[in-house]
Amino acid sequence: MKRESLGKCKRAVPRTVAFILIAFALLLGSTSAGRCGDEDFITMTAGNVRWYPDKSIIATGGVQAKYRDLTVECEEAQADLQTNIAVFRGNVRFSTADYSAIGELLTLNMKTREWVVEKASSVLQPGSLQGRLLTDAFLQSASLSGSDEYVKVTNGTFTTCGLEKPHYLLEARQLDIYPDSKIVARRVSFVGLGNRLFTVNSLVIPIRGFGQTFVPEVGSSAEEGTFVKGAYAYRATKNEQGFVKIDLMSKKGVGTGIEHTYKGARSGIVSLYYLYDQEVGSTNLTSRFQHQQSLGTLNLSLSADYRRNNYLYYPGTTSQNSEITLSHHSTNSSTSLAYRYNTSQGMGDYSSYTTSFRHTQTFSPRLNVVLSTDLRTYNSSGFASADREMESGIDMRYETGKYGISLIASKRFDLDGSDYTGDDFYSSLDRLPEISLETDTFRSGIKSPFGFPARLKFSLGRYHEEPSGVTRDRFLFDFDLIGKTLDFGSRNELTVSGGFRQALYASDMAQFVTKTNMTLTSRFSDYMKGRILYNYQQPKGFSPFRFDYAGDYNYMRAVLDYQDKDILKWSLSTGYDFRQDKYPWHDLTLRLSARPANQFGYSIATGYNLNSSRWRSLVTRIQVGDPNHLALDLGSRYNLEEGKFDLVRSRFDVPLGKNWKVDGLIGWNGLEKRFDYRAIRITRDLHCWEASLIWVDEMGFRNDKGLRLDLRLKAFPVQERFGIGQYGQVVDTSMGEFYY
Repeated sequence: MKRESLGKCKRAVPRTVAFILIAFALLLGSTSAGRCGDEDFITMTAGNVRWYPDKSIIATGGVQAKYRDLTVECEEAQADLQTNIAVFRGNVRFSTADYSAIGELLTLNMKTREWVVEKASSVLQPGSLQGRLLTDAFLQSASLSGSDEYVKVTNGTFTTCGLEKPHYLLEARQLDIYPDSKIVARRVSFVGLGNRLFTVNSLVIPIRGFGQTFVPEVGSSAEEGTFVKGAYAYRATKNEQGFVKIDLMSKKGVGTGIEHTYKGARSGIVSLYYLYDQEVGSTNLTSRFQHQQSLGTLNLSLSADYRRNNYLYYPGTTSQNSEITLSHHSTNSSTSLAYRYNTSQGMGDYSSYTTSFRHTQTFSPRLNVVLSTDLRTYNSSGFASADREMESGIDMRYETGKYGISLIASKRFDLDGSDYTGDDFYSSLDRLPEISLETDTFRSGIKSPFGFPARLKFSLGRYHEEPSGVTRDRFLFDFDLIGKTLDFGSRNELTVSGGFRQALYASDMAQFVTKTNMTLTSRFSDYMKGRILYNYQQPKGFSPFRFDYAGDYNYMRAVLDYQDKDILKWSLSTGYDFRQDKYPWHDLTLRLSARPANQFGYSIATGYNLNSSRWRSLVTRIQVGDPNHLALDLGSRYNLEEGKFDLVRSRFDVPLGKNWKVDGLIGWNGLEKRFDYRAIRITRDLHCWEASLIWVDEMGFRNDKGLRLDLRLKAFPVQERFGIGQYGQVVDTSMGEFYY
């Protein structure tokens, strides 16, 4: 056997995981940037290898070419180093970590990484298609060709069913596979259980985006009645994708729409949906537009969103939001100019117009300046006049290495004067200007008392605050001990931090604030520790500004913690507030969580009000996870004083034999004495497909109650809609935080 090296890479090329045979295109590439090393040689082993003066190589007899994790096996290989063309013949086999394939003939351009395979069959394994494939996919074709960016299949079949006689397959005259986007089939027939069911001119299977639109959605809901919803691809290319949507609803009527996405030098999305709502006799119109492109050295971004009488949003209302932005970015500067328009009618009419300008200039690694201006106009049906405001500012920062200096100036201009009466409640702060100097022990090298790391700030400025109308000068001295831990033996430590803040105003007003925070931790064993926390802050004097407000507190807390990995964790805590005379005690709080087995866990939390001698609610959660029998997640909030459940939520998953399962979500609101959320899903495993019948009953701003049938290919991930509420929130069994 002879072992030869065909060559060494000239430069490192990032690896792009494409589809099926695309790995051949990487024979001269590299999976990571860096210097080429010995691992970048392409080696060939064969029974016989011949070099010819015209820079060609012929290998025969058990040929094996290897590059990193890619292996090619065939009966004969020929490479022309002048044209960079390599040909592999006879029982061609190759494999990588993600896929494997066989074919009769492989032609590879080692320079452009373009390839053609004749009579190919392939298995694409999970993890390919940039992680967007969940099971094996199988492909057969008369010819495969492609590059790093796409694969074209001619006269081939595609399926994700691994049976000898697949439940389904797509027979296509041409398949274009874009690994980060979609699979496009042209003149394609859908074959199910060996029977050709239908043929269409084109079919798109999105790998990313808004799901498997080629499978119609069938169901029934309180709002729409019985419905069938589907979409058809009218355009599918490398850079464009367009769908026509049709919704047939017994209550609402027929809804139609389009959605078109494009990318490249110009990228964006255009969507439009129209429905004449026969139930209420109104027109429902929804549209969205987004566009980005470059105009020389400028970047242009456009967006618009329009909704009228959207029954899933707010019926009887019209809203519009639009924005245009021009921006420019260079090595030392960034500039943007934006205009935004928002309007809403139907539930209180209003409109707003905002023009924003931002410029950032870096003069040196130490000096940075930001300029900004915002011009706003606001109209509301509740006021006779419009509110017109302008805010401008400059923020200049200079770093010396040991300290930093900042100069900030900002001012609000009330352009409407006293016409808009809502200004009486408008909060704003003008800096006219403010200059600050900041440093710390890390940068300056100055040692603070007792070796504590510290931060120091001086500032001087003139300020105007609304709605109080106060204008004052202020000098500020702010000193913070960042925090230091002191050890007392092997099991005790004390962490201390604190600070002092002094503000002097251009009058007889002054305020100073002292604060300290201490935590004493004692470790009683490897599993248990106790903490005593003390937090103190006291302002003295007076500040005329609200932005200068400092809280007044003085309290101590005690916490006892126990943790044995994840098997058992509990904590007991309480506290005492020295500022409170009537209710000084914090709740005595117990939190406990345990997982005695991998498939079982629970948590308990409750509190006792030491001031009123009353129990807080008991919050519990139980989790059982047995994939062969039952998965249960149950959360509850039980009112110990009244002896009733305020809230119960559960999620369950029950297998029924080999191919069936039932899962669901149920929420009980004890305060309203009703179920506020119920969802049940019955799923049948169809080997390569999965069919689900879903019933939902949710209370909210509208009663979302209905039944639908979902049919999906298991090989492709879809956005999970089960367990998502009508506000877009995830419905789960958590009960929220509890007590202090």
